[in-house]
Amino acid sequence: NSVIATQPRNYVVMEVKANLVASERAELLKRFSFPFYRKVAQVTVGDPPAEYTAKVQEEMLKQKQEEAEKAWSQRKAEQETKRAAEANLREAKRAAEAKLKELQDAQKAREAATFKEESKLDAEMKTESVEEGAVKKEEVKEEEKP
Repeated sequence: NSVIATQPRNYVVMEVKANLVASERAELLKRFSFPFYRKVAQVTVGDPPAEYTAKVQEEMLKQKQEEAEKAWSQRKAEQETKRAAEANLREAKRAAEAKLKELQDAQKAREAATFKEESKLDAEMKTESVEEGAVKKEEVKEEEKP
C-alpha cells in the first residue's frame, strides 16, 4: 500500500463491494491522492455486444485449435520416436540372431573338420594296425619256417 503512493503506474482496483460503498471508495481513493494519478471509474453491466462475443469466441477457438494441433504433433512425434526405437530394436535383434547363427555354423564346421580328421586318423590307425598285424603274421610265419 505504501508503494502505491511512491510509484506512478497504471493500477486497476477490482474491488466491487468496496467501490459500491461510498465510505470504502473514499478511503481507497485517498491512496491515489497525488496529482499524477488520474482516477477513472468504469462500470459495465449486462451482456457484451455480439461483435465482442464473436471475436472472443473466435480467439478461444483458435487457441484451442493451436493447442490441439500442438498435442497432435507431439503425439505423432512420440509415435514416430517409438516406431524408430522398435525398428532399431528389431534390427539389433536380427543382427544378433545372424551373428549367433554365423557362430553356430562356424562351430559346426569346426566340429565337422575335427570329426573328419579323427575319422582319417582312425582309418590310418586301422590300416597301420592291419599292416602291423600282417607284418606280425609274416614274422610268425617266418619264425615257424626254420
